[in-house]
Amino acid sequence: MTTGKIVQPSPNKLATAAWFVRRPSTYRHLAEMVRRSLSRSTRTLEATREEAAAWGEPLALSPQEALRRLLGPGSYPSPRQIYPAVFADADGRADASGMLLGGAANLDLLYHVTRGLPARCVVETGVAYGWSSLAILLAQEETGGGILASTDMPYPRLGNEEQIGCVVPHRLRKHWTLIRQPDRPALPRVLARLGAIDLAHYDSDKTYAGQSWAFRRLWRNLRPGGLLIADDIDCQTAFRDFASAMGLRPIVVDGVGKLIGVVRRPAAE
Repeated sequence: MTTGKIVQPSPNKLATAAWFVRRPSTYRHLAEMVRRSLSRSTRTLEATREEAAAWGEPLALSPQEALRRLLGPGSYPSPRQIYPAVFADADGRADASGMLLGGAANLDLLYHVTRGLPARCVVETGVAYGWSSLAILLAQEETGGGILASTDMPYPRLGNEEQIGCVVPHRLRKHWTLIRQPDRPALPRVLARLGAIDLAHYDSDKTYAGQSWAFRRLWRNLRPGGLLIADDIDCQTAFRDFASAMGLRPIVVDGVGKLIGVVRRPAAE
């Protein structure tokens, strides 16, 4: 089983800039990165990791507790237990890729939430190997099918474009759209095409500016009763501030070394 670490290329600003220049679809992302680096107020918001952890850690529930709160009493086994052969095959493909990409999101949470809603139309940002995509697609298959649209910008200079989503077997790909672009060009087009969505899973840009921008757009398309799940909400306070501004009571999940946030769109607003 893969360790979930990311192989980073050696620091080289010129080479990284050249990587972006060769990919026009990343220009908006690059311009936003430059803007953030020049903004003092933005840099202040990014430096709120300790504040985010101090807020979230006392609220954190285990994944099982969170699922019972979201879906009701019951036992929620891991999809790895339910589909051992599928995950054994996926582990083999990840190991054979020759790269160590980002670690998996909480697959138990995603799998059971997708089944329990049920989530027919799902948008996720951040794919890497595709563990979260696999969990969502397996759950959709069980509940009669659905649509998953995923966006992911390859890591600059890592050469991992072909490995994005590699753990998802071909039989599950017919209802899966994978867009290898940053959030800013990709998300508005995806959301305009899909309309109302049942579930949004955010696991891409970890900055305050990036999360705040995406949360607002995903929320607009979320149907009443739908869920927004955000990984790494302890990187800074964007999730806390978004939930507060919207008057929401979030569920915080202990993701083992990170915090995951969940908010439900009210049935009537």
